[in-house]
Amino acid sequence: MRDGDLAARYGGEEFAVYLPGVSEQAAHAVAERIRGAIEAEAFPHEKMLDRKRLTISGGVALYPRDATTMLSLVDAADKQLYKAKGIRNAIFPSGQDRRRSTRRPIRSLVEFASFEGALFRPALSHDLSPYGMKLGCETLITPDTVLSLRLTRPFWPENVTISATVRQVHRQGSLVYVGLEFAEPLNDIDHLIPEALRRPQNEGAHPLSPPPSANDTPLLS
Repeated sequence: MRDGDLAARYGGEEFAVYLPGVSEQAAHAVAERIRGAIEAEAFPHEKMLDRKRLTISGGVALYPRDATTMLSLVDAADKQLYKAKGIRNAIFPSGQDRRRSTRRPIRSLVEFASFEGALFRPALSHDLSPYGMKLGCETLITPDTVLSLRLTRPFWPENVTISATVRQVHRQGSLVYVGLEFAEPLNDIDHLIPEALRRPQNEGAHPLSPPPSANDTPLLS
């Protein structure tokens, strides 16, 4: 944490992190690092839990976009936390609500593996955003699985490796549709879109969300 950031216990089982002057993307990255660190840590007696491991969820809210007072900012972050608890081991807003405006439809080959040294399997991308991707494949993958993704030429403009967590799984016949959340948001997805699919916004392209104001201040709950 930086000088001026604040982490505090808020209630019996909740903590709050105050990050002045950072963007939503940066705040979400901090929240993800905290979530990932807890997930990776081995805790005594966690095998007694229903999922056999201790995890956390979090909500992110920005001042003044989401609230204009401290109490209303805490309330906004708490509402996002409530949504994240419904999925568990997640940070909100990080799902469909936040990605809808930045989602780009694209179908191309993606390779994935569930752990280091595992055989990479083929899948078909359905859409891409700075925060995640939707894939279709023939392999049933459980939620919370961490995948290594490979985007390779000539199917993509450049070779890229991305770490992502499975957030949603939907089976339809022999196909499995998987919603993925990237470990670190991508700063720019245009360089991953094939040239033939890049269209000016006035020709119907999906517009990217404008960058957050430098004055936005997030609160993680």
